[in-house]
Amino acid sequence: PASVPVQPSPNGSPSAPPALTETFTSAMHGLSVSYPAGWVTKAATEPWTTAEWSFEDPKVDIVHDPSLDDHLFLGLGSLPLAANSADQWIADRMAAYECSATEPVTVDGASGSICVDGALALVSTGGRGYMILAYTSGDEGWLDAVYDRTWFEKVLATVDLRPEDAVDPPPSATP
Repeated sequence: PASVPVQPSPNGSPSAPPALTETFTSAMHGLSVSYPAGWVTKAATEPWTTAEWSFEDPKVDIVHDPSLDDHLFLGLGSLPLAANSADQWIADRMAAYECSATEPVTVDGASGSICVDGALALVSTGGRGYMILAYTSGDEGWLDAVYDRTWFEKVLATVDLRPEDAVDPPPSATP
């Protein structure tokens, strides 16, 4: 379907974001999420193994508005927590994304944290850590007013976590 990007209204104030009517299911990360019609998906092709990721990273599922590409997207990933506690993994990730204030959040029954000043949620269940990011570029200033915390919470309410379906990276070789 053709993308119908949200644009600022003629009076300069942004219009509302489109409804979350489509569903993406990640074969790699063991989750599904709803997103607006017209957005496109780019499924991860490798398990997530690094601390950080970007729009082009093959280890991340990306759902985005094709008219805005990397200026507006959802990034989705999960990885086994291994020896890390869920609380420590969440604290480390929040620090890496320079999120200084968090609040508790529950996503599909899994507990975690949401960054108060950004659209980043981290939760854990089934021995996995899940990262859900809604990115808006500073280059498109109107995006933050439309794709705000309220919209992000609506996205989070659609997430279905399935840790048993996730693909883990192969064990590293020991010397």
